[in-house]
Amino acid sequence: MTELSVHEVRAAQLRIQPHVHRTPVITCRHLDRLTGRQLFFKAENLQKTGSFKARGACNAVFAIKERRPDVPGIVTHSSGNHGQATAYAAALAGLPCTVVVPRDTAAVKVDAIRAYGAHVLLCEPTVDARYVAEGTVAPPPNGSEADGGAVAQWAAAVRHCGGTLSVHWVMATPIDTLQLTASSHRVATRPSV
Repeated sequence: MTELSVHEVRAAQLRIQPHVHRTPVITCRHLDRLTGRQLFFKAENLQKTGSFKARGACNAVFAIKERRPDVPGIVTHSSGNHGQATAYAAALAGLPCTVVVPRDTAAVKVDAIRAYGAHVLLCEPTVDARYVAEGTVAPPPNGSEADGGAVAQWAAAVRHCGGTLSVHWVMATPIDTLQLTASSHRVATRPSV
């Protein structure tokens, strides 16, 4: 895993700024009373596409397009928010997008991915099936996540956007301690990435 630099976080912030919301920081008196602390929550559920994943996807797609202006398109796999965010970012970048989706994914998620303009390719509901399906669309080397180099670049671009979240948070709220909780299907299924 590569270290995050202030320069890279700032570049990510500038890259995504026109395409994402500056979401509010909110509080909850009830939780403050329960914890004996003042808690702040960044309402990323109000972000474009409904989750923080729009930040990472926009940064990753635009960074790939900067490095490879001739990239033919974006291929990823997801059962929801990441697919929607990637489809959104690819549409903004004027790139075709294919999202490999497990057959058992909720129809509302599949419909949302399609609504952002992506082609949906259904596969069996296993991690291996996702990677096999990705490879049929865009065999390496390419701009897809199936290419090991692109995976590392994609993961780094997404991490840089965690930094942009922190920057927005600190600018909006005087805080002593910042504890971030993040989840990622990729980390859960491919911890080496």
